[in-house]
Amino acid sequence: MELLQKVVVGVLPIPYTFEISVDANGKEKISGIEGHLLDSLMKALNFQYELKIPEDRVWGRLIDGNWTGLMGLVSKGDIDFAIASLPISEPRMKYMDFTTYYDFETILFAIKKVGMEPTLAYISPFDIWTWMGLIGVLIFMSALFIFLFGLKKSYGEFILQLYSSLLRQPLTLNVYAHKLRLMIVLWLTFVLVITSGYSACLLSFLTVPHQKAPIKNFHQLSRAVQKGTHECHLLEGTNLASFLLRLDEDYLRDLGKAIVKQEWYYTGEDLASGAHISNRAAEIMTQMDFDLFYGDPHFKANLVISDDYLAQFPVAFAVNKRFCCKKELNTVLSRSNSAGIYTKFKRDESWKISYNRSIDTYMLEEKKQLSIYDLSGALIVLCIGYCLSFLVYFAELINFRLHCNSRRKL
Repeated sequence: MELLQKVVVGVLPIPYTFEISVDANGKEKISGIEGHLLDSLMKALNFQYELKIPEDRVWGRLIDGNWTGLMGLVSKGDIDFAIASLPISEPRMKYMDFTTYYDFETILFAIKKVGMEPTLAYISPFDIWTWMGLIGVLIFMSALFIFLFGLKKSYGEFILQLYSSLLRQPLTLNVYAHKLRLMIVLWLTFVLVITSGYSACLLSFLTVPHQKAPIKNFHQLSRAVQKGTHECHLLEGTNLASFLLRLDEDYLRDLGKAIVKQEWYYTGEDLASGAHISNRAAEIMTQMDFDLFYGDPHFKANLVISDDYLAQFPVAFAVNKRFCCKKELNTVLSRSNSAGIYTKFKRDESWKISYNRSIDTYMLEEKKQLSIYDLSGALIVLCIGYCLSFLVYFAELINFRLHCNSRRKL
């Protein structure tokens, strides 16, 4: 095999993926997952290498038949090959070659969990249809008691009587008819089942707080972006935006248009810190990036990853079509894959990230003392009760005054 004295390699510095530093002797030193992979391959091939970073520091996009960024360096022949988690795609293969793939990636999105709903804690044990059913049963049973048995009570008074029984208050009815007693027993049995189920569900919600439903797939994400309630960010310099615009699904094209129009992009430094992830902003990323930067259980517990994925693709080196040692590079890369070296580098960097970050960095949701917002549900119910009590009190006063005036006239 004819050995080269030096090869020129295009790279993109990304924290923990490809890092470049200078030692005390002024010599460049590379680290990170792909930095270690490149160094091990070059040592196996006995190659010296020179690193070259594109001026715009992006992966590159195809504009008017010309590639920008790192892809531009490869297609123009300014470098021998590039390493930067590059997916193999048909548009790129027209301008450059690719080595054997060394990883297989899935594109998904991550978003922070929405959080708790303290104000809805008292209605959360039942869904809307159960509450509507309870109101219907209350109205129907009140009418049934009055019209079927001819009780001498007003309709409103009887609704209040049955409603109070749902709140575990005693019924104050004078019951003499045998059929009416049977109806009351059936009603009290129904009340027992409903109140017991509500209490059990409420206790479970208080023990494990209820979380708002997060966005789980790209269709929901696109709809939320169109409504203006959420944002969606892409890694700057990739061709994912143009990829979205070429897809057949309307909701994915709409998502791509919104990203391009609003210029929702994040950098490699943002990816390492998770700066753009919130409950209103999603990050589209690869599964490897998610496992690397957010895979720690403390961080992952506060995030939601999409149920579906945007695409799956193999990752390889982009090689200049005139590079003479493609076969040798493929051979060494295949041996590295068989030995699991790349997987080992990923585990090492993931451990390094977990070690360097403090626990405060992972916990996206602060633990703090109870606030008025946390108690707002109970306070709202209390205020509604007080308001209803005052309304009933003033209604009784007005009714009493009107009744007294009518008696005086008589």
